[in-house]
Amino acid sequence: MQHINQTAADQWNTRVSMCIKEKWINQQSFAKAYKDRYGSGSQADVSRWSRVGGIVSSDGKQSVIGFPAYDTMKRIADLLNVSVGYLTGETDFRSYDTEKACSYLGITEEAASGIQAITAGKSIFFLDKYLKKEYGAALCFLLSSSKLKEFIERLCELAEAVNRQKHPVNHWNRAIKKIKPDLVDKAIECWQYPYWEDMNWIESEEHPAPSQELLNAIALLEKAAEQDMNQPLRLESNVKLSKYALFEIYLKLIDDIIRDEHLEQLTMRLMEEMPSIKEIKRRVAEDD
Repeated sequence: MQHINQTAADQWNTRVSMCIKEKWINQQSFAKAYKDRYGSGSQADVSRWSRVGGIVSSDGKQSVIGFPAYDTMKRIADLLNVSVGYLTGETDFRSYDTEKACSYLGITEEAASGIQAITAGKSIFFLDKYLKKEYGAALCFLLSSSKLKEFIERLCELAEAVNRQKHPVNHWNRAIKKIKPDLVDKAIECWQYPYWEDMNWIESEEHPAPSQELLNAIALLEKAAEQDMNQPLRLESNVKLSKYALFEIYLKLIDDIIRDEHLEQLTMRLMEEMPSIKEIKRRVAEDD
C-alpha cells in the first residue's frame, strides 16, 4: 500500500471539507465550480480528494487513497481561496499573504480577519456595508493615534490586576517553605501564643527562651499572616485604580480620534444624500 502521512492527510481532509462547506455548501456545488473553471472534475473526484489516506477496495485488492497531483492540489486551494500549506496543515494561515502580513504586524489571523471585516463593513445589520468608508477611516485613526499605545498598556495592566485578584499569593505557605521543617510546628505554636512576651512568664524546660532562629521564623509567619489578611482589599483597590486609569486614557483616545480634521472622513455619508431604506435593501439584494 502507498505510504501516506496520516497527520497531513487528516488535516487535508478536515480543511478541504470545512472550506468546501464554508464557500460552496456541498461537494456538488464545488465540483461544478471546479469543472467550470478548469474544464474537468466530478463529484466523485471531490469525494476522493476529501478522503486522502482512506482505504478503497477494487477487484479484491485494497489500496490507499493518495493526495491529488500537486497541480490539482493548487487548483483546489486556489478555488477555495487558501494555500496548499494551509490545507495540509503546514500553516494555520489560510493564505501566504495573510501569513506574511500577520507576521509583520505581530497579530493573529483572527485579528487580521476582524480588521478586514470592519473595513469591509461586514455585519448582520444590512446598513453597515454602506458605512465601510467611515469604518475604514475610524480604524485608521484609531491605529495611528498617539494615545493607542498608552491605552493598550493600561489595558494590559488591568488584565494583570484582575488576574492577580483571581489568583492571590498564599504568603503563609511561602513563609512555611522558608522555615526549617523541624522549626515549623514550634514557630506556629509560638506565633499563636507568644508566651515569652508574657510579663509573668518564667523560663522553664517546657517554655525555654526562643532562639534567634525561632524568632526569625515567627516574624516570617507574622508578616505572612498580615499580608494574607490585607491582600484582598489591596488587590481590589489595584483593580479599581487600573480601571480608572484605563477609562481616563480611553476618553483621551476618543478625543484624539474625533479631532476636527478627522470629522469629514468619519462622517462621509452625511456629506451625501441619505438613500432610503427601500433603496438600500434593493442595493443589498443586487449585491447578494
